[in-house]
Parts: sequence; structure tokens; C-alpha cells
Amino acid sequence: MNICELSVFHVVNKNGDGFAALIIYYVFALVAAYATLALVLSTTPIETKWWLYPLAAVFILVEIVLLVPGAGIAGVQSIGYSVTRVPGPLYLVIQLGLLLPLVGLISVLVYMMLASKQREAKTLAKTYMFAFAPMAVIGILVVLLMALGLKVNASGFISVTVCLTIWVLFFASTEKNQYVFLSFIPRTRENKSVYAIATNLACPENGLKQALLELESRIIEETLAKTSGNITHASEILGIGRSTLSQKVTKFGISAGAKS
Repeated sequence: MNICELSVFHVVNKNGDGFAALIIYYVFALVAAYATLALVLSTTPIETKWWLYPLAAVFILVEIVLLVPGAGIAGVQSIGYSVTRVPGPLYLVIQLGLLLPLVGLISVLVYMMLASKQREAKTLAKTYMFAFAPMAVIGILVVLLMALGLKVNASGFISVTVCLTIWVLFFASTEKNQYVFLSFIPRTRENKSVYAIATNLACPENGLKQALLELESRIIEETLAKTSGNITHASEILGIGRSTLSQKVTKFGISAGAKS
């Protein structure tokens, strides 16, 4: 993907006519940015009507400014290996139109991570955060560099992060794979749980009893997180009595905001 984009820009740069290719690239970049924000917003409790129409209106406005000849982008300029835009009088609208979904994406995900009470919602928000953050950060950085007047072609940088994002989304499409993915991210709850179990596997001299206690503690903690601290539901999932689970929660010092 990255090689194809740079090759296209290189060819049109040599032929001296890269304006159409650049406009098409911007069109699809805007579609991808707003579609990504819409995807994340669709997972929140906010009613669709409150964000869909305003988002669509902004998207259409930015696309119109982009497609009107000379309004957002006045032309193209060679930067040696590729081409970059020559800003038009309304190029600021395009810049803000690109920044809005990228900043909004990060803001919504941070809010979901902090405010969501359901474990599934928090896990999905964390997965999306680590999947989309590289793409959003690179996109914001490129827009800011262009605002400072630097001549850069964003396709190479953005393509790499887009490929990473797509891979994560495909891999982490199930709850199990989301857990596996997050276990590789330092300081996440999933990483701490897997690390604790792996430590006992790597150090059998700690003893079988200690390893089993650690495993039991982590399983109970994860189950309570899954049930939002509902001990009755957790005990049903684990196949043990509610009183037994309550005793184990006290024994292991697990804090789960337990509910009956």
C-alpha cells in the first residue's frame, strides 16, 4: 500500500501533473478519518442522531471546499521524490476538517476508557485506542507540519499506520483476541495478569501451590471485571458457590466493587 501510493505520486510528479492524484488522495483521507470517528462513536451510548448529522454536515462542507478548484488546494508542487499541495485561500478549512476527526477520535476513546463501567466497553475502548492512536497522532503531526509551511507528503507515514490499524482491527475482532492484544501493552491489566502467570511458569521453584494460587486469583479478578463486580454472576460463570467466591475474594484481597 505504502509503495503503491509513493509510486503513483512519483510517476505523476515526473509527468508534471499530480493535482488530480493529490485531490483524490485528500478525498479518501477525509472519508477514512470521518468513517473512523463514526465507527468509534457508534460504540458509545450517545444516540446516533446527536452525532451523525453534525458530523456528516462538517464532512460535506470540507469535501466541497476541497473539490472546488483553487479554493482549498490551489495546485501541486514538487518536493523531489513526490508532490505536495499548494494551499488555497480556504486551505485552513481542510486542515481543521482533518484535525477534527483525529482529535475527536482520541477524545472519545479516552472518555470511554475513563467513564465506561462495563468491562467489555473499556476493553474495546483500549483496543481502539492502541489501534487508532498511531494513525491519529501521525495525521495530527502531518497537518501541523504543513501548517508551519513544511513541504511534506503524508502518504508514506499515514499508510504505514493505516496498515497497522487494519491489522489490529482484524486480529482483535473477538473478545479473546482483544485480551491477547492488550496483554502485549505494558501496564494494562491484561499485561499484568499474563506477566504474573508467566513469572510462575518461568520460575517453577516458587512452587506449584503458589502458581495455582496466582492463577486462581487472576481468574477470579478477571471474572469479576467481566461481570462488573457482580459476585453472584461471577460465581455462576466459575461454577462455584457465591459464599465460596466471597471468601476467595477476601482471601486474595481482590477489590472489584462487588455487588450481590
